[in-house]
Amino acid sequence: MDYIKNAVKLRRELHQIPELGWGEFCTTAKILETIEPLGWKTFVGVEQIGLDAVMGRPEDFVEKSKKRALEEGVDPTLIERMHGYTGTIAELDTGRPGPSQLCVLISTVSVSKKRT
Repeated sequence: MDYIKNAVKLRRELHQIPELGWGEFCTTAKILETIEPLGWKTFVGVEQIGLDAVMGRPEDFVEKSKKRALEEGVDPTLIERMHGYTGTIAELDTGRPGPSQLCVLISTVSVSKKRT
């Protein structure tokens, strides 16, 4: 498997999904559908965001964004898992000390090795 080639392909696909902040339900779903089959443990929506830090998130906009995502074919169970909050963080157990994390922020994908 060519990880670099696949990452570039995914980045290009993600940039074809125009979504505003707090409304990235299609983008989050695409990332989950891509990394979960690879064995990553994912944290999505309220599992990965500090709700006390959430500002400027209009409920009507979020609802419209969820509706749009469903109309575009996003799996309803993925929308439910997000509990109205987009974004995901994933960990991969490599068997080595310290977790490997995949952090996804808006349209940026980065892979880092967290050392403990």
